[in-house]
Formats: sequence, structure tokens, C-alpha cells
Amino acid sequence: MTASHSWSSPGTYNVTVRAKDATDPSGWSPPESVTLYGAGDINYDNTVDVFDAIPLASAFGSVPGSANWNSAADLNYDNAVDIFDAIILSAHFGENYSAGAGYGASGQPLSGEAMAGAGASVTIDPSQMTVYKGESFTVNVQVSNVTDLRGWEFQLYWNSTVLNCTNAVIQTPSVWVNKTLENGPGLENSYNATHGRFWDSLAAKYPASSFNGSMTLASLTFQALQTGTTSLLLQDVKLGDSASQPISFTQSDGSVTVYYGRYMRGDTRTVNGLNAYVLNATQSASPQNYGNEVSGYQTVYWGIKAWVRHSNGVEAAITLDGQTSSPKAVVSRTSGSGIQSSTVSVTGTSLQSTDSLVVRVYMKFGSGAWSECATFTTEQLQASNLQTATWTVYYYTSAIRNRVDQTTSGTFFWGSTTYYSRIQNLRYS
Repeated sequence: MTASHSWSSPGTYNVTVRAKDATDPSGWSPPESVTLYGAGDINYDNTVDVFDAIPLASAFGSVPGSANWNSAADLNYDNAVDIFDAIILSAHFGENYSAGAGYGASGQPLSGEAMAGAGASVTIDPSQMTVYKGESFTVNVQVSNVTDLRGWEFQLYWNSTVLNCTNAVIQTPSVWVNKTLENGPGLENSYNATHGRFWDSLAAKYPASSFNGSMTLASLTFQALQTGTTSLLLQDVKLGDSASQPISFTQSDGSVTVYYGRYMRGDTRTVNGLNAYVLNATQSASPQNYGNEVSGYQTVYWGIKAWVRHSNGVEAAITLDGQTSSPKAVVSRTSGSGIQSSTVSVTGTSLQSTDSLVVRVYMKFGSGAWSECATFTTEQLQASNLQTATWTVYYYTSAIRNRVDQTTSGTFFWGSTTYYSRIQNLRYS
């Protein structure tokens, strides 16, 4: 036989348990005293405060049998300490039950209705990225079209040989500012031998209102360590409403592909005695251009040549498409502007650790001579080999025919996210 009863507020109650042995009619049990504590009061001191948040945080992520399991922190009795328990604690944070209150810091009953969460989604934005080795970039974990959100939790995994997470920032909606409880181990780049992990949660504390709509949950900045592709894998994602009930949602993961490559930047530096524009794995915000003009209507061409530059300033030409005499990876246009690309086969070359790589971009009109547009240099590569590879060279170019003056002008642009001239698959080891 089972029996149940509910009490409207915390307190101490005398409960008479009517049980006896069937062979002994006089064997009634004595009255028992039962003490009921308010929701969120993990340490049973009639106050929901930091001393309850600490044991919940310590037990966060645990289940029965875990080394950090604390049954008192399992506030919704589902055999797991997670975001749904954090929502309960957060909703009652600051309450004092000693005077028989227990209905919120304002003295008003707390209420919530489980919402269907129709249309809600948790996604990685951008979902797919292509970056270069050494480049830093940021991705966001976003929730969209959510209703009555009071708390969230997720884990994000990535291949730690490809990416390293340098920063992770929780984004708090304005309706929750200064009224949140955060739990979770946070950023763990060396979670295991192959993967990094970010695991966190955020719950709104009373009297914060629920969030409705779309927002960024967290922003994570990564650095690309090696070439390859890694998933950005979401696991154990949970959304909770004001009744500490799950909100249904769809989720989608992301991916990042890392290439060898270098941007033609707009700033300069001196390497091995050469002052030149920077050829680096990260983009700059310094747009530059080189242009010229000739008489008549001409096709404009652009191409590159490359050298290894030693620490004493001596340069040795790199073989491109089997030769070193003329620019390769050539593109052309008669009018218009925008990004163009061409490929070139690069012969492997031995390097000293202090060697740098120099690339020069050239332009010509029709059958005329090539003229230099700009010179770019890497840092000292600290490498022993420029690998045999096929480079893809991207140029942002413009050609304009002036019908009044009957001239042709050509311009090469670089140095910004708009003029993103670059070399992809530039490999060295």
C-alpha cells in the first residue's frame, strides 16, 4: 500500500505511520516527525544561497555512482545533477524558508508552465568554416526560436590536434544580466588524448524573466593548429523552461577544415633584411592596391614568382611550373573586378630554419613587360622543407577601359577581408 500527501510550505510535521504485524494487533508504530525543506535548499539551512550553489556545482554532471554524486543536489529526483537542477536552485535563489515563506524572494508564488518549444533549435554558427593553419577564428553556439527559456546546458567537442580553443565566453541575455547561475567544468582543451571539450550551463535566477527568441549562448575562439577537418560536435544539449521541464528542439553540429595558406596582408615587416608586406596566416584590416594605366584597349594579366630568402639576404628562386623565369599562376581580365584564382605546381625546396619565403606579384598589359605590384614576406619559417604542392593563388583584380581616353587601367588589391588576396595550400615542414 502507498499513500501520498502534499504540504503547501516547508516546516516540521508529525506523521503517524499506521503499521503493524498482522499477528500482533497492538503493534502500532509511534508517530514520526518529518521535516520538509524548501526547493533548492540543498544544505537544509532554510535559505537558498551560495552554500547551496557550491554543492550543486560540485556535483554537477554526476549520476549515482559518480565520485562527486550528491543526492541532495538532485533537486528533481531524476538521478542526475544537471541544468534542470540548476534551474530549480536559480529560480529559488535568495529565498528564506525559516519564517514559512518559500514562495520566492518577493513573497509571491513562483509558477511556470512547460512549453512545447516548437521550432527551437541549437546550432553552430557558422556551421562550416575553412581557415588556414595558424589562423584564429570564432564560432557561436546559438539557440533560435525558443520560448520560456530559463536555463541551458551543452557540451561541445573538437579534435584537439587540429584546433585549440583560446577563449570561451558565455553570452548573457539582457533579461538575465546579474541574475544567473553558471555551472560546469568549462573549457578543457585536453579533455582526453584526442579531443577538447567545452561544457557549461547557465540558469536564470529569480526574479529574472524567461528568454524568448534567438540568441548566442557562447562564443568560442579557436586557433588552427594543423591541417585537417574536425567536427564541432554538440552533445548532451539541454534547454529548460520555467517549470524546470525540458524544451524540445533540434540541433546541428559544425565542422572546420584547416588548410595551409597565407594571406597577403596590408602591413609591413622586415625579415632577413627585406622590408615587405606581410604574408601571414591571419588577415589584416589594411587595404592596399597597386595600379597602372596604358594607352589602348589591352588585356591585363597578373601572376607571381617566389623565392627562399636566407638570413644573409641572399634569395634563391623557387621552381614554379618547372621554371623560374616568368610569373606563374596567371589570371587575366579585360574589364570588371573581383577575386580570381589560378594554380601553380611548386617544386619542393630544402630550407634552413632561419629562411623566409618571399612572393612577388606582377602585372602586365597585353604583350608588354611584367612590372612588380607588391612584395610579400613570411616570418622565418623555422622549417626544413618547402613541400612539393599545388598552390592556389587568389588575386583581387580590376580592369577598366576608359572609352573617352581610350586607355586601360589595371589594379591589384590586397590586405583586407574585402580584398582577400591569398595563397592556399602553401605547405612546409
